Amino acid sequence: HSLQGLPDDRVAGHLPDSLGTISALERGSLVHRALEIIGSRGESATDEALNLTLQSGQIAPAERDEIEAMLAWYLQTGLSRERVQQASRLRSEMPLSFRLGDALIEGKLDAVAEQADGQTVDVVDYKTGYGEGDDEEEHRFQLGLYCAGLEALVKTVRSATVVYLDGQRLLELEPEDFRRAETEAAEAVAGIRAGNFPRGAYCDTCA
Repeated sequence: HSLQGLPDDRVAGHLPDSLGTISALERGSLVHRALEIIGSRGESATDEALNLTLQSGQIAPAERDEIEAMLAWYLQTGLSRERVQQASRLRSEMPLSFRLGDALIEGKLDAVAEQADGQTVDVVDYKTGYGEGDDEEEHRFQLGLYCAGLEALVKTVRSATVVYLDGQRLLELEPEDFRRAETEAAEAVAGIRAGNFPRGAYCDTCA
């Protein structure tokens, strides 16, 4: 479409801030989509997954190389080779909902690798950040709570792992992390119902 006649600020709004650069959110979405394709079709589909997800003309060759490198690293990990790729069934972007007392918890799991018995699972959460300090604890809580919910739905969580793709490292959770997250979430729900919770940047009008 022609931009002729538009004010300067509207023209600028149609142009990318930096040619060849994608946002962190777009990058994370592309990586998740590629992993979903690879998970359903196998490691041999890596090139196909990259071609399908990295079609935007705004992606510079260096960015594609970085994404390709992080995927190659992950696919060589024991987590990918021994748990995910050996699963009898892999569910990607799996929605999850469960009861925590009288509260309903809803979320989405990046990857759930089901074993042959159909009840034992390995859970994977992909992150495109490095995950340090508070971020790591937040991720441990989030995945731990989801795993507690899976176990409440009569699933045995054999392993739960946060995969930091940029940092090329794994954060393995323990069963006590599930229990702790469940306890903290229950306490948070009780506090919210009682009105005892801090107001934050996204909720400054709560009564």
